[in-house]
Amino acid sequence: MDLSRPFDGPELMDSAPLGEAELTVTLDRLARINRRFGGYAPILARAREWSRSWTAGKPVTVLDVGTGGADLPLALSAWARARGFDLRVTAIDPVPVIAAIARRNAAADARVEVLETDLFALAASGRRFDYVISSLLLHHIPAERRAEALRAADALAARGVFFLDLLRSRLAYWGVFAATGLFGDDVTRHDGLISVRKAFRAEELEALAREAGLGYLRARAHPFFRLSLGGEKEAAHG
Repeated sequence: MDLSRPFDGPELMDSAPLGEAELTVTLDRLARINRRFGGYAPILARAREWSRSWTAGKPVTVLDVGTGGADLPLALSAWARARGFDLRVTAIDPVPVIAAIARRNAAADARVEVLETDLFALAASGRRFDYVISSLLLHHIPAERRAEALRAADALAARGVFFLDLLRSRLAYWGVFAATGLFGDDVTRHDGLISVRKAFRAEELEALAREAGLGYLRARAHPFFRLSLGGEKEAAHG
């Protein structure tokens, strides 16, 4: 297995006609894996950094791109509520059935809004948010559009951007193999390993940020084979 360069191939969730029942199970299993294996911690840690400039009770808006089952927006909303922040999360996914599942999952939280749309369409609308975040989406975007995706996120974000993904390595491959074997279903077991093969190394994310012309974005490693590309704009500190 060659991990020196990223694999170029589809995952089941990108290509197979999965029904609502199967997707509900898959998204639930993926949320469980994220809770147990570092899927939320890097984003919550970055939110803690960003929140140093927030005022309790003053609305802060976040866009979650490619939300899946909306588990990340719900975790972020709960984190903010416990600390007295008025955080409003807009979660988007372009797949109708996934957006419907996310909407159902988030129905009890009035601070989480779910929309059926994609990053590029929303960027073209001119809408703006304080922050744009995403988890495990970047490796799904075709390589030739990734710099464009970062620029779209930058256009949508007034204050900061944070993309979380996976590290491409043999240790990550076998770690994901173990995690999905314990807690996954057939789809997450298959797609988890493909995701590692399609994922990134820090220098590749840094190069992508340079290609996009976004010098404030920096790559950072996290536990459980996670890798992020994110940063806060200088104007946010003013």
